[in-house]
This record gives sequence, structure tokens and C-alpha cells, in this order.
Amino acid sequence: VVDTSSYLNDLTLSTLESADINVMISSIEITSLRNANSFLNLYRQLGYDPAKLMFLLNFFDRREHISPDRISESLRQKIDLALPLDEKNEVRESIKRGVPLAVENRANLLSKNIFLLANRIEERLKQLEETV
Repeated sequence: VVDTSSYLNDLTLSTLESADINVMISSIEITSLRNANSFLNLYRQLGYDPAKLMFLLNFFDRREHISPDRISESLRQKIDLALPLDEKNEVRESIKRGVPLAVENRANLLSKNIFLLANRIEERLKQLEETV
């Protein structure tokens, strides 16, 4: 796992190219989605394998007027998962206690989504291995 900066330089691009899978995370703010669109266009232009890219929405609030489907259509990119907004600040509180939320409260919706993400990454890796 490599957490890169949002700034794309030669090292970041090399990391993306050599990774088994790339997970891109964006929030639904217009500036974030505009940056995501720029990144996705570059990713396509560079000829990186689209099967190696998973796209996540972070801090997704179902009360927003824009849906993941609409974002997916606009970006021409499947959204693999929309991580819910942490309205109760449970992540911050778990960090203060030094215990990961997914360990401390497995029933929490965000915890469930983190496990779902792990499963989807594992499934995607298996799919990619089968095509090699």
C-alpha cells in the first residue's frame, strides 16, 4: 500500500504504473471532482490498465443532490464504493483512543464499508490474476 500525494510527478506516475491496483479517493466537492476528472483523463491518456483502477467517493452524504450514478456518468468512471459521511466523528474519536474504528466498532456503517472495500480489492486482484 502506497499513499501518494495528489501531486503527480515522475515517482507518483511510476508507482501508479507498477502497482497491482490503484485506488483513487475523491470527495464530492466540485473542485475534488474536477481534479478527479483531470486525473482520470491523464490515467487514460497514459494507457494505464483501467481494470487496475478502483474509484471511491469519500464522505458521501445521501442528502446531497448529486448521486454516485450521476458522478460516475460525468467522470465516465465506475464508482466502486461510496464511503459514508462520518456524521458522529467516530473516526476522529477512535484515532484519539488509538483504536481503529473497524476494530472498535465493527457494526458501524463506515466500518462495514471498510471491510467491503477490502473484499472488493481482494476480488479485483483475483480477477486481474486470472487475466494474466
